[in-house]
Amino acid sequence: MRFVGVDGPRWFLRGVISGQGAVQPEAAGLLETIFRDTVVVRGDGPMAPRDPIVLKLPDDAQMVPEGVQQEDQESSRFSGGMGQLQRGPEITEVR
Repeated sequence: MRFVGVDGPRWFLRGVISGQGAVQPEAAGLLETIFRDTVVVRGDGPMAPRDPIVLKLPDDAQMVPEGVQQEDQESSRFSGGMGQLQRGPEITEVR
């Protein structure tokens, strides 16, 4: 795991990168860009130390950026649905 952080006026932004991004800098490029582009608006009200600031996405945020191809549902290894589950072996008690 790799921890990244930015200390601002009356706030601290902390991120944790795990997996390949923690050991290979080129694999963490997108996560570092997202972290770098994050804007913190703390507000003027008082807050307790370590009190989390509410995360709010921009109004024009998209789940998948334009121009990025999504995987075909049939070819994805995560595409299986509940309908594809099958009953496994059962244990029967005999006395």
